[in-house]
Amino acid sequence: MIKVVTVRSYFYEDDKKELNASVPSIGDKENSNAENQVNKDVDELIRQMVDCFYEEYNQNANDFKSVGVTYDVITNTDRWFTLRLNVIETAASSRQYYKFYNIDRENDRVVKLSDLCENKDYKNIISDDIKRQMREQMDSDSSISYWIKEEDVVLGGNFTRIEDDQNFYFNEIGNIVIVFDEGDVAPSSMGTVEFEINKAVVEECKYRFK
Repeated sequence: MIKVVTVRSYFYEDDKKELNASVPSIGDKENSNAENQVNKDVDELIRQMVDCFYEEYNQNANDFKSVGVTYDVITNTDRWFTLRLNVIETAASSRQYYKFYNIDRENDRVVKLSDLCENKDYKNIISDDIKRQMREQMDSDSSISYWIKEEDVVLGGNFTRIEDDQNFYFNEIGNIVIVFDEGDVAPSSMGTVEFEINKAVVEECKYRFK
C-alpha cells in the first residue's frame, strides 16, 4: 500500500477570509517516478491556490472568500492508486470540485483516460454510455436533471462528450468511474456526479489493462 501523509498546511482566518489547505505527499523516501510526479503537481497546484487567495485578499480585503483543500485516497491496490483533491471555494456562491491523480503502479506512470483506451473514438463511446445512464436516471426519478436535452439552455451549452483531461478513478472492483464537477453537466444542487462505465463499453474502447 502507498502511504499518504500531510506534509504542509496553510491556514488563515479573519471575519472575511478563510484559508484551510492540506498538502499531501504520497510514497516514502524511495519514491517512484510516478509518485514524485504527483507530489510535485499537487504541491504546485495548492501553492497556486494559496497565492491566488492572498492576491485576492490584497485586492479585496472586505470581500468574503473561503478556500478549503482536503484529500482522500480513493484506490490503493497492488495495481492502482488514486488520490483525490477536494476543493471548496466560497465567495458570492459556493463551488466544489475535484482533481484526481491515478497511478499505474505496475508500469510506474500517472495515467490519463486517453492512456487506457486504444480506440481513438473512446470519448464518443464513453460519452454515449454516460448519456444513456443520464436518461435512465431521469426517467426513473423526476428530481434528477442532466443537461443533455436540446431545449436546455445552460451556460457553456449542454453536455456533448467528456473532456481530454476528464476526471476519473477506478472503483473497488476495478471499473472506470467518470466524475463531473458541480455544475458541469447538471444543476449545482446535484453536486458532483459520477458514472460507472459499463464493461461492454470498456471492451469497445479496447481497454489496454486487464
